Amino acid sequence: MKKKLFRIVALIIMLGTIASTTANAAPISASEYISSYAAVTTKSGTKLTVTYSVDGNTLMTSIGASKITIYEKNGSAAWKVVKTFSYPATTGLRSSNAASHYSSVTYTGVAGRQYYAVVEFYAGNSTGSDTKTSSTNTVTL
Repeated sequence: MKKKLFRIVALIIMLGTIASTTANAAPISASEYISSYAAVTTKSGTKLTVTYSVDGNTLMTSIGASKITIYEKNGSAAWKVVKTFSYPATTGLRSSNAASHYSSVTYTGVAGRQYYAVVEFYAGNSTGSDTKTSSTNTVTL
């Protein structure tokens, strides 16, 4: 009888935890300005390419990326920033008067080292703007 009661109580606690976690979880793309965004890092030889896309909920005055930061790790050393692409200094990071933007940046790294990127997405129009940040996968050159 005690085992059965214990199982019922454990089940109630587990279901309550799952329900509260699900209720509090917000979709990753939830935004008044950004409907979806994604970024991935690929490699070819010692070159890595960060490809990203962002979709707005409507036509945006400016949409794309504000900043793309490349991180490098050599063996057991800590991750360090090796390159930052910023808008407007880097052309092609954003589009004007568009509902979406798709682009990429390339960085030449060092063979045997690990890399990943952090992309700060941006979408804005006359009513306001929003940013979202996402990390890419890690690649080893």
